[in-house]
Amino acid sequence: MKPKLGGIDATAEMLNLMDPESQKRLLLALAERDPALVEKLRGAMFTFADVFKLDAPIVRDLLREIPIRSLATALRGATPEVMSSVLQHMASRAQDTLREEMDSLGPQPKKVIEDEQHSIVNRAKKFKFKE
Repeated sequence: MKPKLGGIDATAEMLNLMDPESQKRLLLALAERDPALVEKLRGAMFTFADVFKLDAPIVRDLLREIPIRSLATALRGATPEVMSSVLQHMASRAQDTLREEMDSLGPQPKKVIEDEQHSIVNRAKKFKFKE
């Protein structure tokens, strides 16, 4: 019996390693040919929103390692649900610091936001699979 190569999970992992813009272009091109496959891939990918659904101790440890400016930038493109999830894992003083940083940031280019999110996802993967 041949070993199983590739598949949805392996492809999703490769997509997770790509920069956000390349990932988006590839998924859009693939969606034109096979929308169902793209949906399966998206379901298997580890996203920025998924980071804050990890176990609370992992999220708290991760948040301690992320520079506040990076987190504030990444959260510029986040949903209210993600923002709420992040804040619930932080002490009130840290929440205030994050909000102040977000207020002082001003508008950020989409690519900068996506790059920060991608960086946080990659850090989270290391924490998730550390054990």
